[in-house]
Amino acid sequence: MKRISKHITGLLLASGMAGAFASAPVSTLREALVEAMTESPDVMASWYDLRASVEEQRVAQGGVLPKS
Repeated sequence: MKRISKHITGLLLASGMAGAFASAPVSTLREALVEAMTESPDVMASWYDLRASVEEQRVAQGGVLPKS
């Protein structure tokens, strides 16, 4: 979960969305991340791109595992 939180935080910073939520009061980073993920199409698109790349890596790794 920590690794995913790091990725989400990086996505927020990379997309410039971190400053967009400065006007909306949130009490925790978790609340800010949840709001960003549910309200921003750019962040959601980045999230799905990240998940797709993780799945592609798993598929590639599966190709080198022994078959039973």
